[in-house]
Amino acid sequence: MPTTGHAPTPPRKCAVYLRISQDREMDGLAIERQREQCEALANYRQWEVVETYVDQSKSATDRTKSRPDYDRMVADYRAGRFTAIICYDLDRLTRQPRQLEDWIDAAELCQIPGLVEAERLFCIQAALPMVWFSAKCVASISAGVW
Repeated sequence: MPTTGHAPTPPRKCAVYLRISQDREMDGLAIERQREQCEALANYRQWEVVETYVDQSKSATDRTKSRPDYDRMVADYRAGRFTAIICYDLDRLTRQPRQLEDWIDAAELCQIPGLVEAERLFCIQAALPMVWFSAKCVASISAGVW
């Protein structure tokens, strides 16, 4: 097999974020379903999952409520631990338009394509205004703004 003289590209480092608003049974089944699908997407993309963040029975609608693993994930992103986030759906990541704007800003400023990928085929990528608009609508509806 001929060689190109280039070192193989290391896999992209990503985080997986899992959240359920209310787990009455606290059996973790919904979280595990999200985990399976998010990990399958990471495997498909051939990305390295460096951390999985879980906020079980934590609402994202009320911005005054604490989501400890979300906050830890934001800090880890800022520290450069990963360049992508995989979540089951955008509303698992955030229901706050301002938080979504922060992720959009991060993708645009760093020119990171696919900063946020959701299993339900929702992908936030830099420089795609229609995708930004769609994501903002989803976040606004989830937050009850509309």
